[in-house]
Amino acid sequence: MCNRREFLKTSARTVLLGGLVLGSGYLIFREKPGNAEACNFDFACKNCNRLSSCNLPEARTQLQTGSSKTK
Repeated sequence: MCNRREFLKTSARTVLLGGLVLGSGYLIFREKPGNAEACNFDFACKNCNRLSSCNLPEARTQLQTGSSKTK
């Protein structure tokens, strides 16, 4: 049988762990706003294979500056 101190420590840890799991789940599975788009990659647009079909403003800028440099 556990004493009062161990019970309180275990209860506090359980509540904190539950909050951490629920908070993480919320951040992972939340819905994004209507037309919000984000890039799936962490590198610059000029190295991206999807650059020609990307609709993000950064990709459009890269396409314009990249095409003007090659001319």
